[in-house]
Parts: sequence; structure tokens; C-alpha cells
Amino acid sequence: MSKESSCLKNNYILLIILSGGILLRLVMLGNIPGNANLNQDEIFAAYEAYSISNYGIDSHGYHNPVYLEAWGSGMNALETYLMIPFIRLFGMNSVTVRLPQALVGCVTLLFVYLLFNEISDKKTALWGTLLLSVSPWHIMLSRWALESNMLVGMLTIAVYFLVSSNRKIWRIAAAGIFMGLALYCYSAAWIALPVLILGILIYLFIERKITWKETLIYVAILFVSALPLLLFVAVNLGYIGEIKSFISVPALGHFRNGEISFSVDNIKNTIHILWTQNDGNIWSSTERFGIFYHFSKVFFVIGLFAIIAKKNKKAVPVVIWFFVALIQSFTVDANFTRINMIFIPMFFAAASGIEFVVSIIVEKYKKIAMGAIFAIYCLSLVLFLKYYATDYNRTMAEVWFDGFEKALNEAVKSDGTVHIKNGDAPYPLVLFYTKYPTDVFVKTVDYFDPDSAYLHPLSFEGYSMTDYTYEEIVEGEAYICYINNEPTVSYMHENDMEFKVFGNYIVGVKR
Repeated sequence: MSKESSCLKNNYILLIILSGGILLRLVMLGNIPGNANLNQDEIFAAYEAYSISNYGIDSHGYHNPVYLEAWGSGMNALETYLMIPFIRLFGMNSVTVRLPQALVGCVTLLFVYLLFNEISDKKTALWGTLLLSVSPWHIMLSRWALESNMLVGMLTIAVYFLVSSNRKIWRIAAAGIFMGLALYCYSAAWIALPVLILGILIYLFIERKITWKETLIYVAILFVSALPLLLFVAVNLGYIGEIKSFISVPALGHFRNGEISFSVDNIKNTIHILWTQNDGNIWSSTERFGIFYHFSKVFFVIGLFAIIAKKNKKAVPVVIWFFVALIQSFTVDANFTRINMIFIPMFFAAASGIEFVVSIIVEKYKKIAMGAIFAIYCLSLVLFLKYYATDYNRTMAEVWFDGFEKALNEAVKSDGTVHIKNGDAPYPLVLFYTKYPTDVFVKTVDYFDPDSAYLHPLSFEGYSMTDYTYEEIVEGEAYICYINNEPTVSYMHENDMEFKVFGNYIVGVKR
């Protein structure tokens, strides 16, 4: 086969993989997972986008904050800002909430191919793109809007532009911009990212792929991008006062600067999670299918040895990435979100392992081997999708407050205050589903402990979120509780309330 024909064939294969991956991340995005119900972090990020867009402030009264106070201990801001145009154009719903994450997930597939091709070869790049395209972890990550997981895509794009810059200033600039954006994705990576950047820059400089001038341009762009976050750290360490202006730098009620600690338990936990491919959190992993299906562990191990054996200098940046992410994972109580930096390098190792296995097979059996591996992944994908769209979807609906929106809509029809049992539904659900006026919320909210890491409002105008079983029932007002909250349901019965059931929630009114 000629070089031109081979290139055309590879492009067709890439197009098929990318098209399939895009469909896997966008089809029925608003309904799956959770049967159109949303996670509380998705909902809070979306309400903040709605607030900033319509009221010019977030739920704590800050104008255009560089970091959201949200629950009290903060929330990364980039995804919220990316939601704004979609919410403005199409309203606040499950699709517009999840679309930025899904689109970044789709773009990540392309940049994984470009990055792997840059540091290895087209075959490894195609295998890597296929693995990511059908990966349970990445499909799940792309289909719900947890703001911290935006890091995976932004970091992949940033590293690609840096290692492929070839002394082109526009690529250096793009690398700096996207690495800057990565900083606004996940605060837990703030210590690891500078180490990764330094390691890659040293490699590029040694290999004469970047000059001092280009390095300074990159660092300057990155510094300007990171400056608001540097001010944020200074504010929350008490070096300067908070900044309230057109762009705000908030002082959090609780600053999580003491959560990083290197320990043997963290090392054991990380190794256990990576080997079992399950972190115990159903919203980010499945014990049955793992990160990239359990049999891929064989390819991952083979790939690690193959990368070392080949002594491929071009792959050094991703090797640095892997070890920096691994060390970072040893400093936290690991789950898939907290160590999400590590997975793209793992996919490179697994893809390298597949390509190595294929390369040592006798020539006349190579196509059979490649077809068999492809078929195994396709079959695994089908089994995963069957589970993901049925059993998993129903489970996530229950986990993510199924019926609360309908219960709330029913409750607001009553007279007076709506009472929601403390602990039965996070307060951002009320803000989101009612499109609660942000200025009213800021003025009327009364928190149990304003300095808590996880704020709990006792009340805000029109709503009470206490344990109302210790209070006297007010006739005509609505009371909401979780259907399995037996003491509260019994309390409603004892007070002769009229009931309506919506999914997992009950609305009671005493007439």
C-alpha cells in the first residue's frame, strides 16, 4: 500500500472513531445519566451561570468571581462561564448544563489523537483514540457536568500545543492559554501543574525544541492567565483583602488549603483504585467495566514496558505527565475526580501496549489480531451501553433526586413558605428549578454556619430548610421530604396532612 493510500485509510478510520465517540457523548445527553435528573454540583454550577448572566452576581453576591464560593469551600469557575452562552440561548435545562463538558469531551478525542501521533505514531494514536472513545470512564465523565473533570480536556489540549509548538509562536500562545484555562478547572491540580509544566519545558529546551524567547512568551501568557488565581490564593491565605469589583476575588468561608498530605494510606488507595479501576463512586466509575475495561490492564502493563524499551524521546512529556500525576494522587484521598490528571497518560500506555502486541505477531495474522482486539472493544462497549442506558440510568435517577422538581412545582402552588426537610434535598436544587432571583437570595439567606465548608441555609425568602418535625405545622403551607425518611413521613401522617408522591419525594399540606 502506498504512503498516500495508507494516510487516507488512517484518516477514514480516525473519522469513524471520532464520529462514534461524538455520538456516544451527545446522544440523549439531557436524559442519560439520571433520566433527566441532575447532580447537585451540576445544578449549582448552572445556577451560578444563570446568576452571573442575569444578575451580574453569583449566589454570594460577587461580580464575575475568578473562583466560586458556592458550597462555602469553593467551586472551580471555568465550566460555569462556559455554560453561560448555552443557558442564555437555550434556557437552563439538563442539556445546556451538560453541553460544555460533553463538547470538551468530544474535542479531547481529537487532541488525544494529535498528541499521541506527535509523541509516537499514527497506529498508536488511532488505538489511543479508540480506547478513549469507547472508555466507560470518559463517556461517563463527558455526560455529566462536574466542573473538576474539565481539566482532562484542557490539559490534553495544552500539552499537545506545547510539545508540538516547533517554535511557532501561535502554538506557544495557544499552549499558554489552554494551560491557563486548565488552572480554572480544578484547584487540586494547582501544585502538580507547575511541576508538569517545568518538566516539559526542560525537556523541550534540552531537545532544542524551544528557545529562551519562546519559553518567556509561554510563561508570560501563563502568568497573566494565572494572576487572578494567584490573587485568590493570597486573599484566602490572608495576605491581602478580598477584591470586590467588576471582577471579584472572594474570600471563602472555608479555604481547603490543608487537604493535601502525602501518606502511605493515600499511596495504597491510589494503587488499589488504578488496579481495580473502581473508586466506589457510582457517578464516576463502574465496578463492572472499569476505566477502559478490565482486560486493558494487560495492555497497560505491556505498554509501560514497551515505552521504556523503545526509549522514545518524543514520549518523555507524557511520561513526565504520568509520574507527576501519580505523585499528586499520593497526596490526596484518591477517587477518579481527584486523580483525573493521570488517565490520559494511562491511555497512551495501553495504546502502546496494543500496538506492541500487534507488532510482534506474524505479518499474515496482524489483521486478524487487530480485528479481534477491535471486536472485543466493540462488544465491551455494547455491554457497557446496555447497562449505562438502563440499570445505571435508573440508579442515577434515584441518587440524583428523582421527583424533586415535580414535588417542588407542586409545593409552590400552596400558600406561604415551602418547608424542605433538612438533609433531604440540597438547597441549590430549589434555586435551579425555581430560577430563584439571585439578588433576593443574597439578601435573605440565613446560613446555619457561614464559615462552614458545606453551607446549609436555614431559610431564604419563601423557603425553610430546617428539621420541621420540631416545629408546629402551619396550615396551607407545603412540606417536602424524601419518601424513605420514615420519621418525617410518620410526622406528616400524625398531623393529618394531604399527600402527593412524586418519584422519591412527598409533598404534604395540612388543610
